Amino acid sequence: GADAWCRVRITHTSRGVDARTHEFTLYHIEVEEADGDGDDDLRRVCVSHRFSDFVALDAAVRAAASHAVAASLPPLPTSLTLNKLSTSVVHARVAALQQYLTFISMTAELAQLACVNHFFGGLLHYEGLATAEGDSEAQRARRAC
Repeated sequence: GADAWCRVRITHTSRGVDARTHEFTLYHIEVEEADGDGDDDLRRVCVSHRFSDFVALDAAVRAAASHAVAASLPPLPTSLTLNKLSTSVVHARVAALQQYLTFISMTAELAQLACVNHFFGGLLHYEGLATAEGDSEAQRARRAC
């Protein structure tokens, strides 16, 4: 109903290693959704994404959104960082990514996009965001955090 809301929170980060044995940071995100009919209808899902997933999401969102909404999207932090695994870089990214996710979840036009639903652990499969190696990663990301 009109009281529907969605809360998105980056709860913590962890380290992962990809197929080429490169280390990366995983951002663990808790998504809570309620449809306004009481706490019984609260749906919670935990997903985890690496920074490159946010970059792919941003490209998909900017392509699908109206010009006015795309222009007001908070920028993602730069990916051109020497030490991507350093605590200070990760902390700065968490703050910027949290702001970005909050904006998306509170903007109706963006929150209902298929790519956003998929990113937040929805059941829709959005082909535009899937890559050959991203498929199994998306399935792994849907496990509880």
